[in-house]
Amino acid sequence: MRKREIKITCKGAGSLPTKGKSNAGRKLFDGKNEEKVIQKLEWAFLRGATDEEACNYAGISKTAFYNYQEAHSEFLERKEILKSDLKFKARLCVYNTLRKGKDSDFALRVLERIAKGEFSTRSELTGANGKPLFEVTEDQARKMAINTLAAIEERKKARAALRKKNDDDAKD
Repeated sequence: MRKREIKITCKGAGSLPTKGKSNAGRKLFDGKNEEKVIQKLEWAFLRGATDEEACNYAGISKTAFYNYQEAHSEFLERKEILKSDLKFKARLCVYNTLRKGKDSDFALRVLERIAKGEFSTRSELTGANGKPLFEVTEDQARKMAINTLAAIEERKKARAALRKKNDDDAKD
């Protein structure tokens, strides 16, 4: 007996060919109202939520979320726009605060972040872009380590001699 191919149409996903399968599986978003779930997801993304946080807020599984996102590419684009909105609003807030010119401490903090080379309070122990300040060969590094250890030993001896002298002076 020859099997027939059955086509099932899902909203937004086009036709999906299946072979004798039933569409009685798990419902999208566990049977919850799609429009309400999408509204909750969008609300969360506007507030900077991660995918996991948005799913928790909307009461859906991450698997259902990613399946929906895969079937609805326009939703993925919208999600990225919504997520970037919070950062844009923060930039506007920074701009407006600086434009008013009333908060010089705030302006300095902004400069420390966007003009690090001139205003950062952080000290870099590396060269530009994380590169070494200077190149050291293995032999040079070994000599530096030996000299450092020798200097530490000299300091220990000097401290011990000073302690002994102080103890001797205290006895007299």
